[in-house]
Amino acid sequence: MGHVSNMDINYEEICLMGLVAWLASLFASVVSYLSTYIGKKIAMTTAAISSLGAIIITFKIAVEAGINGLNSITPNGALLFGLGLLPDNTGTCIAAILTTQTTAIIYRYYTNIIDFSLKG
Repeated sequence: MGHVSNMDINYEEICLMGLVAWLASLFASVVSYLSTYIGKKIAMTTAAISSLGAIIITFKIAVEAGINGLNSITPNGALLFGLGLLPDNTGTCIAAILTTQTTAIIYRYYTNIIDFSLKG
């Protein structure tokens, strides 16, 4: 009968291949998580910026409508005379101030939520 040779099994190589496969799987999971997380953050930031733009436009229209409404109830254009002493962009400035204050309130609200969730 012939001689049957033992196959040399290299256990170090098998362990190393398993470790490499596990590390590749771990790396793929981390990259997948990070891409999903960053994608959500970008989507939320885009939504916040577009919402802020809508708020600014709404405030500007509301301030100008309020000024026009006041003008219609004052006698003989007294408000127009008073507004004539102000710069042309007074309505825009008032809207910017209101928008900034609203944004600051929303920012404080969200930072308080984050503080409570980290402490809780």
